[in-house]
Amino acid sequence: MPSLNFYYGTETFLIDEAVNKLKSQHINAQVSFFEEDCPINIIIEKTQSTGLFATSNLIILKNPTCLTKTLPKEETQQWLTLFETLSKPNTMIMYYHGKLDLRKKLPSTLAKKYPSQHFEPFKDWEDEKFMQWLKTRITSLKYQISPDALNMLCQISNKNLQQCANDITNITTYLGSKKDISLDDIKTMCTIQQSNIYKLTESIKKRHYQDCFKVFQDLKLAGEEPIKLIGLLTSNIRFFMQLLLLKNQSDAAIAKQLGKHPFFIKKTLNQIKNTYTIAHLKTIFHVLAKLDYQIKSGKIQASNFFSLIPKVICSGA
Repeated sequence: MPSLNFYYGTETFLIDEAVNKLKSQHINAQVSFFEEDCPINIIIEKTQSTGLFATSNLIILKNPTCLTKTLPKEETQQWLTLFETLSKPNTMIMYYHGKLDLRKKLPSTLAKKYPSQHFEPFKDWEDEKFMQWLKTRITSLKYQISPDALNMLCQISNKNLQQCANDITNITTYLGSKKDISLDDIKTMCTIQQSNIYKLTESIKKRHYQDCFKVFQDLKLAGEEPIKLIGLLTSNIRFFMQLLLLKNQSDAAIAKQLGKHPFFIKKTLNQIKNTYTIAHLKTIFHVLAKLDYQIKSGKIQASNFFSLIPKVICSGA
């Protein structure tokens, strides 16, 4: 097992999970924890002896300032020497929540020479990677999930991995001995807010005015912010336009270009290809941009959004 492990990035949930996993492998070690200010002389002292009842040391440095500050050459060399000479019975975990300048000597050395992982949130276009992460996490717990259920879980999560992990724990606890997660299971376990967001994305695919209007009123009563919903709708409308422009290609080819799961591509395209045209989607896109400007500039009341947008989406062709 390596004596030094380095984790960094802005996806703090995955960083903390990696740290906790490594900590669980050193349950009998004497643990020394430092946050931000990590004096090199004290860290060196910690490597030189173990406690009375321990046979090894686990030294954990969280967000150490030595990774971001410009250090004197002598101190930099002390850190480098420590990294190079660290060995049993010592193990060190260094981790940093946030972006690091890998041009600096210490972060660069850690990232290049020692076991390291860079954790960043999934991008908006990385739905397929995100769905694979969800599926892998679920199967690691000895559960299976249907494509529809996986799709809904992906939609309601907003790629918040901490929330996803909590949702998966709640779902598997709810299921008990049942090992297959269905769409109904996700609907049963999701919050009202999550349910409303899912209903919104489904209703705009079908363009059924009464259903769409009801969903928007539910969102209004739930206190959802119009600006946030405009962002969500704009993302969906842009995606629908991409699908219609690429509809003559195979599902697999479209999925690869857009970074989505092929099942999601096939299902969504089948839902929208007979209910939308490119021209209508462009109209909705421009109306959303106009509403965004009018609300932010105070030209119209934000609450007007909830009654205006269902008409824009569900009328016309």
